[in-house]
Amino acid sequence: GEEGAQVTLHVTVPKELTEGTYTVEVKASAGEGLTASLPVSFMVNEMNAGKGSFTSEYPQQEGTTGTSFSFSTTLINNGLKTQSYSLSSNAPSGWGVSFTTGETAKVAALEVESGASKGMTVSVTPPEGVAAGEYDISCSAVSAEETLDTSLKVVITGSYGLKVSTPDGRLSFD
Repeated sequence: GEEGAQVTLHVTVPKELTEGTYTVEVKASAGEGLTASLPVSFMVNEMNAGKGSFTSEYPQQEGTTGTSFSFSTTLINNGLKTQSYSLSSNAPSGWGVSFTTGETAKVAALEVESGASKGMTVSVTPPEGVAAGEYDISCSAVSAEETLDTSLKVVITGSYGLKVSTPDGRLSFD
């Protein structure tokens, strides 16, 4: 017609294409010898993968002996392909550490697509009667491409209790 039309051009670049500048010529024909062409140039560069990350919004928590701790963490894959991460921790002896997602119970591995992130909860349970102090728990997410670490800290403030007794310890009398 009398008015122009808008066209969207989709170009798929083959994976084996080398770096460089390429030109594609777009031609339009309206019949009766009416033709137009438009050269479109584009550059192909190698895309570099970024490094992923394993972080916690609140990496330090404190509580008394017997408290269980939950750390909300995020695992980000900035690589060029989907990666499967194996999860582990280096907690002190006797401490329990587990990884859970919103979808399942405990997990030992997690698959994250390229450019995506997954949230998970790291649950830390100290052993009974643990002494007051600061405890470092390092967690790792290991894939074929990279090893990601996050450091969590638990501060045990002590244990509290209440004991009721008589001055001499006797609970009965004659």
